[in-house]
Amino acid sequence: MKKTIVDYINENSKKKALVFGTNIGASIHHIKLPAVYSEMNAQIDAILAFDDRFNSDFIITAMDLSVEAECFGCEVAYPEDNAPMIVKRCIRDSSEIRSMQTPLFGEKRTRMYLDIMKNLQTRITEKPVIGGLIGPFTLASRLFGVSEFLELVLLDPTSASELIRKCTDFIMDYAEAIKENGIDGIFMAEPTAGLLSPKLSSIFSSAFIKEVVERVETPALKIIYHNCAASLVHLDSIFNSGASILHFGKPMHIPAALEKNGADRIISGNLDPAGVFLQKDSQNFRDTVRILIEQTAEYSNFLISPGCDLPYNVPIENLEEFHALVRGHRKITSKYFHFGSKREF
Repeated sequence: MKKTIVDYINENSKKKALVFGTNIGASIHHIKLPAVYSEMNAQIDAILAFDDRFNSDFIITAMDLSVEAECFGCEVAYPEDNAPMIVKRCIRDSSEIRSMQTPLFGEKRTRMYLDIMKNLQTRITEKPVIGGLIGPFTLASRLFGVSEFLELVLLDPTSASELIRKCTDFIMDYAEAIKENGIDGIFMAEPTAGLLSPKLSSIFSSAFIKEVVERVETPALKIIYHNCAASLVHLDSIFNSGASILHFGKPMHIPAALEKNGADRIISGNLDPAGVFLQKDSQNFRDTVRILIEQTAEYSNFLISPGCDLPYNVPIENLEEFHALVRGHRKITSKYFHFGSKREF
């Protein structure tokens, strides 16, 4: 039996790192990125190639923010050097929101991702398996267009809420299907909400995510809320989501967030994927990682991580150095440490 993912992170024996390694695994295994995001076996091979090389602490599916939007009818393009992209918005005005039908999960590539998660959960027993899912506000923004939807929130909040409601209903059903695969965590990407004010973020993002959390989270399955655009001013509104684990990008001041958070949740992040992991100055890279480790040493509820998905061309030596630095630091007795596991890894 496994521990819960929260207790696995909180263990006092060794530090762990959450790394989005699918693109790196594709590079190691010489798999073209379009195949990783469109073929089940190609993505599984990339995930396992990364795990084989670095013995990663977590198994996590690719960060792909096009999957759910494709189900709603958006056209998707597959760049050679990046994750899939939405080519154009599929909803152009509020009247189309009212007539829009919520699709069923399992259509398009959502079925592929469900099969990937099931396959990985069956194979991997010694570490947590995490599946990806988009957040409701970010999905609505993909459907309507990001700048257009931010404007709609201000000018027609009723229509904006209606679209987010339809997105949330779809996400909840999809999340329930993911949960049935028995995985340990769902990584919910909600970066577009970081473009809102804290007040609007609470209304149009966190309130809807809270519904998902309350319906889907169990002691054995936790929601990992991701927002790589959020800063410290957004923290209270994000707390309102109720998610057990919060993952942030470069704008978040991690030590201040940990102090404000207390023992209530796991905080994760926030090493910049491009600005930190892509740099060629190895000493500067080591110093940046070491500083974050030292700043957070007293918090067992901190999980160090890149702030977002890693580019496929990150130098392998940087990732080797990163894992060595993290694993070379044992956790100290923390001011925030708690057990309570009913399962064991």
